[in-house]
Amino acid sequence: MKVQKGKLKEAQDYLAIDIGGTRIKYGLLDRAGMLIEKGDVATPNETLSEFVATIRQIGQTVPFSSSWGRV
Repeated sequence: MKVQKGKLKEAQDYLAIDIGGTRIKYGLLDRAGMLIEKGDVATPNETLSEFVATIRQIGQTVPFSSSWGRV
């Protein structure tokens, strides 16, 4: 993938995800590493599509800064 200089915006916030056997924990951090928001949900263990849907749900519900897109 070719990227032109100046075309990408630097992230304002970062989403960290810890996938465990029983829970998926997530946190939104700012550029300084300060925790803005955190949460957790049960780890789906039935199907891959259920697991992917859960990760997408996390990405869509966490309040990213306006420069971010969505998952």
